[in-house]
Amino acid sequence: MQLELQSELDQFSRFPGSRYMGSKNKIINELWSILRNYNFDTFFDAFAGSNVVSYFIKCQGKEVITNDFMKISYLASKAIIENSSIKIDGNEIDFILTNKNKSNFQRIIFWIKLVLISLSFKMNIKKRLPYQRL
Repeated sequence: MQLELQSELDQFSRFPGSRYMGSKNKIINELWSILRNYNFDTFFDAFAGSNVVSYFIKCQGKEVITNDFMKISYLASKAIIENSSIKIDGNEIDFILTNKNKSNFQRIIFWIKLVLISLSFKMNIKKRLPYQRL
């Protein structure tokens, strides 16, 4: 049993660290010390976030279902929780790193500029007309 536990911890140690606010990475061992007392085969992570809890539970040999509002969390869980065998090959990595999707990039820049302009308007209005209503 100790050898099996060591390999599970070995697998979890390969999980990339996260600076995601709210990540449970620092308290995962405490969480597991509570969860291990329950007999369960499936774990539902309603707010997966960084997926650290889901991945840890998967490393314990449990089936995991994840959910999160943020698309990046969804994509990460598809890649590391749901997927156990498919790996990205060198051609796919090259495509991701070198293919510039200009249409999406231009849209993002447009929205950033729009937000900055509207924030500037708001700040200028507050400076000039602090007590007047529009």
